[in-house]
Amino acid sequence: MKEAVEVYGERVRQARVMRRLTAKAVAAELGWAPARLTRLEQSAATELPGATFAALAGLLRFPPKFFVTEPLVRVHSSDLLFRAPKSTTKTEKEYLAQFAALVGEFLDELHSRWRLPAVKLPMIDPSTPTVDAALQVRAALGVGPDEPFDYLVHVVEQAGVPVVVRRLLTTSDSADMIGVDHTRADKHLGYSTRVGDFRARPLIVVRQSPSWERTRWTLAHEVGHLVLHASGDVTEDKEEQASRFASELLAPASCLRTEVGRTPSLMSLLPVKRKWGISIGALLRHLYASDLIDEDRFRACNVSCISG
Repeated sequence: MKEAVEVYGERVRQARVMRRLTAKAVAAELGWAPARLTRLEQSAATELPGATFAALAGLLRFPPKFFVTEPLVRVHSSDLLFRAPKSTTKTEKEYLAQFAALVGEFLDELHSRWRLPAVKLPMIDPSTPTVDAALQVRAALGVGPDEPFDYLVHVVEQAGVPVVVRRLLTTSDSADMIGVDHTRADKHLGYSTRVGDFRARPLIVVRQSPSWERTRWTLAHEVGHLVLHASGDVTEDKEEQASRFASELLAPASCLRTEVGRTPSLMSLLPVKRKWGISIGALLRHLYASDLIDEDRFRACNVSCISG
């Protein structure tokens, strides 16, 4: 190995964050003062002795080429259109941002070899009524106003929006990692952002889940963020707007009005749930928000759903 190797600081940070390692733990393992690692990560590029570089690459378990290749895609946590509990930490958000940045680089490389579909997802004024926004997106996706989505992931990706399902980190995955809190739960359900040249490529990342209905609804929720919200400043109002959009996109209220009576039972909602691919809980909230059932029926069905 050469006596000195020029290493990009952002690559070191990316590798450490993706391995879910603390800066303190990495510095201690290398025998460094924490400030040395901080300076390295914050620098554009730094020369390291060959042996030091080999130790760093081995500790972070990334190929040496990764650290000497200039990062081309940068995603900050503030860029994320994020659906997550308030308890999500800054460290967790940075992990998701770096994950998106690396996916963005992969997509750029893939696009250079095999052109990805053109982006067809529109940007819509957030003041647009939810029903109208959902209709516009359905039209852009080539799906009729009264058609269920058979394969939502396929339709969204055909519209130029890659969907990545991120595998959950398990205890066995992290058992050999230093400085990792093995007890922390992976709480995020999904997020979206934009990557590539001029940030023109929308990207959706969803968490691995045993519930296909949850994954489907989360995907629709992130589509709502992408079409209605240009920035990563996701307020409670924006979250609620994306949620209303998701339910309307999956199951248009105009169609439900002819399929659901004012006093439905849970049993009568099962065929509706299966047809539109939406969970009973989300369906009930959508019916109530769309004034298709009253509060008493909503509460009664919710109680039955929980107790059942």
